Order: sequence, then C-alpha cells, then structure tokens
Amino acid sequence: MRRLSIAAPTGSTVGADAYSRLKTDNARLQRDKRDLAAQLEVAIAVIQRLSVDNETLRDALHTARAIPPLPRRR
Repeated sequence: MRRLSIAAPTGSTVGADAYSRLKTDNARLQRDKRDLAAQLEVAIAVIQRLSVDNETLRDALHTARAIPPLPRRR
C-alpha cells in the first residue's frame, strides 16, 4: 500500500497536464520562431544597406585619391 501511495499518479490528469504543457511549449516555440524570423529579416536588410554604403564609400575613396579600383573578389 505504501508503494502505491508514493507512485506517480497515472490516468487522464497526467496526460492532460502533459498535453497542456506540450501546447504551451509549442505556442512559445512558434512565437520565438516568428520573433527570430523578424530579427533575421532586419539583420539581412542591415547587411544589405551596409554593403551598399561600403561600395559607395570605396568608390568615393578611389575617386578622391585617383586610385584605380582593385578587381572585386566574388
């Protein structure tokens, strides 16, 4: 009797708790995924903008110093 009273409860309440925890975790993961996707889009836009700015500044530097541009590595 003692072992039975100490044993973890079984039945629908444990299953329901596990299911609700799974739903909660899934919702949190979906929110995190949306947030990370939005942050990734912003990061991509910033990198693209920095690339354009870098190109503009390099061209201005070469023009100002009359230095022929180096061939671009691709």
